[in-house]
Amino acid sequence: MNTIQSLYFQKLRVLILLVTISLLTACGSSQGEDKYMGYPIPIAPLQEMIYNPTQTQFSVWAPDAEEVRVLIYHKGEDGHAEQMHNLDKNEDTGLWTTVVSGDLMGLYYTFNIKINEVWQGDTPGIMAKAVAVNGKRAAIIDWAQTNPAGWAQDTLPRFTKTTDAILYELHPRTFTIAPSSNVADSVKGKFLGIVAHGVFKDYENISTALDHIKDLGVTHVKLMPSFDFTGKDERFHTEENFSWGYDPLNYNIPEGLYSTNPFDPYTRIKEFKEMVLKLHKAGLRVIMDVSYAYSTPALSGFEKTAPGYFFRQDKDGNYLLADNGKAQIASHRPFVLEYMKESMRFWIEEYHIDGFSLDALDLYDTDALAEIENELKKVKPSVFIMGEAQNTIDRIETSKKNDIAELMHTYSLSISGNLQDSIGSSFLLGHLKWVEEFKSGLLGSIESDAIPSDSIPSAWRLYNHQPSGAINYLSSHDGFSLTDFLNKHTSAQYYNNEKVRLSKLAYTALFTSQGVPMLYAGEEFMQPQQKADSPKNNEGKALDWDLKTSNWDHYQYIKGLIQLRKKHPAFRIDDANLLRKQVEFLPTEKPLVVAYRLKDYANKDEWEDILVIYNAGKDAVRVNIPEGRYIVVCKDGYINENGLSYAYGQAFVSGQSAMILYRTDKQVYIPQSAPVETSDASSQEENIRKEPQINLNLTPIKKENNSIIHNIQDVKID
Repeated sequence: MNTIQSLYFQKLRVLILLVTISLLTACGSSQGEDKYMGYPIPIAPLQEMIYNPTQTQFSVWAPDAEEVRVLIYHKGEDGHAEQMHNLDKNEDTGLWTTVVSGDLMGLYYTFNIKINEVWQGDTPGIMAKAVAVNGKRAAIIDWAQTNPAGWAQDTLPRFTKTTDAILYELHPRTFTIAPSSNVADSVKGKFLGIVAHGVFKDYENISTALDHIKDLGVTHVKLMPSFDFTGKDERFHTEENFSWGYDPLNYNIPEGLYSTNPFDPYTRIKEFKEMVLKLHKAGLRVIMDVSYAYSTPALSGFEKTAPGYFFRQDKDGNYLLADNGKAQIASHRPFVLEYMKESMRFWIEEYHIDGFSLDALDLYDTDALAEIENELKKVKPSVFIMGEAQNTIDRIETSKKNDIAELMHTYSLSISGNLQDSIGSSFLLGHLKWVEEFKSGLLGSIESDAIPSDSIPSAWRLYNHQPSGAINYLSSHDGFSLTDFLNKHTSAQYYNNEKVRLSKLAYTALFTSQGVPMLYAGEEFMQPQQKADSPKNNEGKALDWDLKTSNWDHYQYIKGLIQLRKKHPAFRIDDANLLRKQVEFLPTEKPLVVAYRLKDYANKDEWEDILVIYNAGKDAVRVNIPEGRYIVVCKDGYINENGLSYAYGQAFVSGQSAMILYRTDKQVYIPQSAPVETSDASSQEENIRKEPQINLNLTPIKKENNSIIHNIQDVKID
């Protein structure tokens, strides 16, 4: 960018900022009399440290300060400051600045700010981008040395529409920390452990880490909080030293617990970039779970630089608290908004991040959300923005969240219920009160004449404008997994494995629902979230990769559903009006049977008519289907797009199972032994009793303890 262009964009930024301040001030009356709205703020993006070999400029925004100092250290921890310099204030911007001569490369620094005659204590600032261990001192580094080989050639995986996404949420530590991951000890529970390549279990095709994610077929990895957080000592990578990460310290720096050397400021940065690079090479985009909406004032750099400004207060000056007990960030104030936008811009530009999940989305000011979305789309038009409400019961008003996709807690409740509910109330367990909410979830929670409004609780009638506004899920780190729910409420006897049947039914719904599906790492092989020996929600239960082997059939079924969804755009409609035209519910005789039809080559699908039938009842049922010849591709917990059976006039669906079938006039070869489903009741009942014959193509790969271990290459339905 040349000088003229730079000046132009700086002037444009000033104009936009002035307009923003005006608008936010105008709507500030809704916040009451807010003394902070008149604070001076920087015009240009805040850079607290600008290095060159002959001198380094230090700046900090502290509009209430009486004095500001920068302290220079030779070490990242311990020891005294080698230099101390006073900063000068610009009254128009609230910035304090000084220039220190000499080459400071490799040194560390902190600010100390005096307000109301009290020195606030050392802080690395609020825009620190490299730190020593535990994030107490900022580091002066050579950023060119933070780029892994191939970083300049990093290519963004292809992605066009929000509804094409399939999300995979994982915790950087729990994903590979268990011995069963077979990941090298040096990177277990680290950023690099996520992208460990060529790691397998006892079978050649039962992979872990990166190869597992690739094989599963998801499109986006959603990292749980990975920027520098408080509360845990980065020097100790022990089982007890676990955190979900929702207590940020330095918002612009990767967490040191997940690096192989938290003492070295370069390591966490370079390893995070290497992780992103390898995920991109694997065709996976990366979303960061971020928690800008709240913080702990006593531990925050915000409070040491501009006390009170960054947090919401009531009329008496007390901090307003989020549901987690932390203070709410004042996103309506101009510099807070600028800070969040600059921080997310930095993650996109420096770390090649592809999207953000905003925790406690309902705490953001409406105008702030709109500005964040607009700003990020300028930087990366394909950026994926989603969020989660702090209240897990109600939805967020559509007018507040704009086009930002929201985790549909109501969808999860309708299918997998609440583990604390003693009766396990949910559609999955056959409770009628959830049927209409389940159907609404199938449509991406948009408003539709097919779902009577009075059949859904009023708090849940905040419909999405588009199906892309729905992030559908069954399990997450918040609470318990679907497996926990089924462990509590179902039978798992060998000859009547109700748990597996219902789990497959639930995931069939997830991957055939409109909107965006999200998996929580491990649920594809039925990982529980609850500790067996604890009544509390598990604090970071490591993935048990042995479950992938023991629940291989379940994993393969989930993988098959993902492949089916990716191949057929009918399940990924992104336009609400088109969805209303091309989707309809079919009448069924049993209220616990829901059948819906994707018609007229929905969303330009190759299949003319697709039927999906969900039977939450325990008995097999007969469902009348439109005229024509249908090919059954999913039935009784098996999936094969080449076809499992035919259906004419009626479909017979087993209890606690789902069926997917499509109409075609083309010749489709299905083996002779495949059942033909007709409207004749006697033949239907005979066919439903027949279990598909499973032919496992097994190849012995090694012997252990005189027993042959097989390589499961393929599962075919004969």
